[in-house]
Amino acid sequence: MAATTAALGTTAAVASAASASAAAAGTAAAAGGLGATLAAMFTSTTGLLGLASAGLGIASSIAGSNAQKGIARQAAYDESLAAKAGRLRGEQEQNRIKKALLRDLSAATARAGQAGIGPTLLSQQANDIESEGGEALKTSQFNTYLEYRQRRAQAAVYRRGGRTSILDYASAAGEGAAKLATTAAYL
Repeated sequence: MAATTAALGTTAAVASAASASAAAAGTAAAAGGLGATLAAMFTSTTGLLGLASAGLGIASSIAGSNAQKGIARQAAYDESLAAKAGRLRGEQEQNRIKKALLRDLSAATARAGQAGIGPTLLSQQANDIESEGGEALKTSQFNTYLEYRQRRAQAAVYRRGGRTSILDYASAAGEGAAKLATTAAYL
């Protein structure tokens, strides 16, 4: 009797599973192609895990993209600060050159006055000192300007990389949809 009851229980379980499967198949047929796929995914553990995995993948992709963009924005800010610091260093160097030029001119004037050198020779020495100092000053200004421009250009590149657009989210959603479609194809 116990064996008969066990056999009837197994038959009932099989019949119940068959009717559930038939109900799922009927729902799938009524819903159409995409509905069938989604219905199959919702009725199976693998489908639910696939949905959860795709959702987590989308969230992870968006979070990773946002982290990379944050790093790029920080790099742009750092480059902007470095450009300003470089410009200030250049201005300090140019001020040192100007002070050295004035010191050299006043020392040459003092030596010329003590030696009794005439104004023509003093003027020639002053022109030579100004010429050398002017070249050093122009070189420093050019180098400072060049460094400033390069750092600002690099900051602009980082800034562009740090911008967020709707396409960032759309591409992550597209990848998730592709993953769902692949999962659904194997169900």
